[in-house]
Amino acid sequence: MGYTQVRESSIWFKHVLGDRELTEALEGLQPSEVIKLRVGSHEGHWARMEDGTDGRRTFGIKPQADAKKIWAELQARRGHVVTIEKV
Repeated sequence: MGYTQVRESSIWFKHVLGDRELTEALEGLQPSEVIKLRVGSHEGHWARMEDGTDGRRTFGIKPQADAKKIWAELQARRGHVVTIEKV
């Protein structure tokens, strides 16, 4: 289990700390590939961000339908640290 700080509308891989195996799993995702994660006490689906228009990889994930609401609620507490783990 790792942790991350609530900062933006997405989670950048470099901000996932404490679990190298999780970070490697996230980095191994293809663009738009979905992974189920538990962030804080809430489970939901997250998708790897698309590559940039210039073709460079984007190293982050965005919440999908079931995780968007929870992540949006957490945005009110920016700076708060939450746990993150693969389900």
